[in-house]
Amino acid sequence: MLPIKYDARSVQQELNNLNEQLRTLIKVVNTDEVQTNLINAKEQGHIYGKQQLVLNAGESASIAGTQDDEIVYINAENGFQVNSSPDNWGSGWAGRKTATVKGNLISVQGDITASGSITGSASDERLKENITPIPNALDKVEQIRGVTFDWKDGVEEKGLVTTNSHETGVIAQDVQRVIPDAVVPAPFDRQVNEETGETESISGEDYLTVKPEKIIPLLIEAIKELKAEVEELKANQ
Repeated sequence: MLPIKYDARSVQQELNNLNEQLRTLIKVVNTDEVQTNLINAKEQGHIYGKQQLVLNAGESASIAGTQDDEIVYINAENGFQVNSSPDNWGSGWAGRKTATVKGNLISVQGDITASGSITGSASDERLKENITPIPNALDKVEQIRGVTFDWKDGVEEKGLVTTNSHETGVIAQDVQRVIPDAVVPAPFDRQVNEETGETESISGEDYLTVKPEKIIPLLIEAIKELKAEVEELKANQ
């Protein structure tokens, strides 16, 4: 088979024409409300070297253009959403977007999995003060029920995505009475107020959830108290 020869100028012209057609298509698909919406690459028709792909919604595209790195930038002044189903956009509570990123808040409807560790916050003693062991830990543990339960019918309509209908856990209100900082608003019921920038309850019910890692320190101190009681009983025998 004879080698196929390409004329560099012809190929370059075809790529330029394709790029213009793509730009025209994007302009037709999007409404006039979109101020900037570009998919851009160099005239060669592909991205390589110190270049970026910028997806922009707003007026911040020039910021990414000043950076000298190879990265995909998503610039969205009011946050962006990732949708996994074409039915989600208009199907109400149960059809809320799969993931939303806005400011420092990342909200995901469903499970988050990772093949490695997920690390956050800090626990260095040098960053802390007023360090005090948890008192009466055993008494506090007794106030928290470890339970099995079934999710009520209709929770999905409220926006809660559950993995199983029958689960094991604790009750947020129990935990709140003994470890208040271990209880926070449930993410499925939170949204960012466009005017204030603050998060608020979507339903107005202020549903709660528990940070399980916050219970571990209580259990550590409860075990110590239990051990001390056992040692005292042994000493008095």
